[in-house]
Amino acid sequence: MYSLIALLAGAAAKLYDDLEDNHFLQKFHNNTLMEFLKGIHYITFTAASIEEPLFFLFSYLLNILHSFGNKEAYSKPYEQSLLYSFLLLFVIIDYKKITSFCLSDKLISIFYVFTSALEPLIGPAVKDEYSFAKMIARLMNMIIYIILYYFIRSNSLKYITVYFIGYLFISVLVQLYSLTMEKLKEEKEEEKEEVKEEKEEVKEEKEEVKEEKEEKEEVKEKEEVKEKEEVK
Repeated sequence: MYSLIALLAGAAAKLYDDLEDNHFLQKFHNNTLMEFLKGIHYITFTAASIEEPLFFLFSYLLNILHSFGNKEAYSKPYEQSLLYSFLLLFVIIDYKKITSFCLSDKLISIFYVFTSALEPLIGPAVKDEYSFAKMIARLMNMIIYIILYYFIRSNSLKYITVYFIGYLFISVLVQLYSLTMEKLKEEKEEEKEEVKEEKEEVKEEKEEVKEEKEEKEEVKEKEEVKEKEEVK
């Protein structure tokens, strides 16, 4: 049950982020939907955090690390508020529920910390709002997290992993949609250019025909004038 809650939390967080930033999704953007996604994220994230305090502690740590590498990640008021509003959970969670990780879970945790700190430092292609490189990177990460899920023993780490899977799943879908829309946009622009070129060619042909006609008329007039002179 809580795995599904964590999955929904990750999906809601990413969908909100993309609706806010991706211009191809602006036609789906409306205030009611955005507030709904914020509410879903607050509720699901808080529920999973209370059930497994390490889910909250570890998630908060990863987000802090990510914010150091990517200054734009929390540049908007709502995003900034998350770094402070969730501090309240530090006095709500039950620390007695915290259990230690086994060795494999500790290694996976180190991997998560490393990737969270590393991703913002990767090249411009992955930093772009959408790109083929970013889609492939997110898809590979999602596959890795799905595989790791089956080796994890700690519930808190499982919830974190599922949260990432939900987040990355939405990200991959949005990347694919954005790239498809970008391609369609380029094709339409190319068609417009072709139509424009065809119109210019037709215009040039008409001008050439007009010039030829004018030249013929001039020649005809000269011949008529010459004939008249000869008759005289």
